[in-house]
Amino acid sequence: MLKKLNHPNTIIVVGRAHSGTRVIPEVLKASGVFMGEPQNIASDLLPVDTIYEACRIFGEYVTYKGKHQWDFSKALTTDIPPRFIQLLEEYLLSLIESESEYKGWKIPNNTLIYPWLVRLLPNATFIYWVRHPEGSCSKMTGVDRLEDWNIPCKKFLLHEWNYKIRVVSWKYHYDIIAQTPTPKRFLTLKFEDYVLHQEQEKKKLENLLNIPLQIIPLNKAKAKPFEKNLKKKYKIIASAMDALGYE
Repeated sequence: MLKKLNHPNTIIVVGRAHSGTRVIPEVLKASGVFMGEPQNIASDLLPVDTIYEACRIFGEYVTYKGKHQWDFSKALTTDIPPRFIQLLEEYLLSLIESESEYKGWKIPNNTLIYPWLVRLLPNATFIYWVRHPEGSCSKMTGVDRLEDWNIPCKKFLLHEWNYKIRVVSWKYHYDIIAQTPTPKRFLTLKFEDYVLHQEQEKKKLENLLNIPLQIIPLNKAKAKPFEKNLKKKYKIIASAMDALGYE
């Protein structure tokens, strides 16, 4: 059934929770793209039980190298378990059954299974949505305790290392994208750029999708400059921030 989604008109949004990922599905829905149903207020495709179980299956194929570094080679080479495929098909049933020309879905957990999404849907269009770690890590999210998703990692006491847990999660979400071979149709969009320069960034997306997109209201205050100097405080994310052009 997944073969029905393996084409360029399937749009998959990946990005860490609390990165403003709801912006893109709102733009796409306003532009006539079917983004699955039902959805919550953040435009996440529901229900989540199946994709949550799929994420925990994927986590068992990640290798922890220590010092907040991971190796995804096993996930990139091993046969994908049939149970994972079954769960993904159940989760995406509204899209599989839809006759819409353009369709897609968004949920932050897409990032946790990104290598297998690329392997199963190599012809789809992937939008990688990123946000400066200070903005993205300003609150705890459901994807920050990596061990909850069977991802091997260093475990922290929540009350002592709350912020570092978020930073490590931000790094993990960057690493899993960076270490996966880039699919044919892939675009990185930065939250700050889209909020501040929507018309300019929208054109990049239009050029990739070949459809006109709508302007939606965005709060420019959400893209305010950051002050915590995270590169020096958390050196583990310095190279990732550099690669993304973040100070």
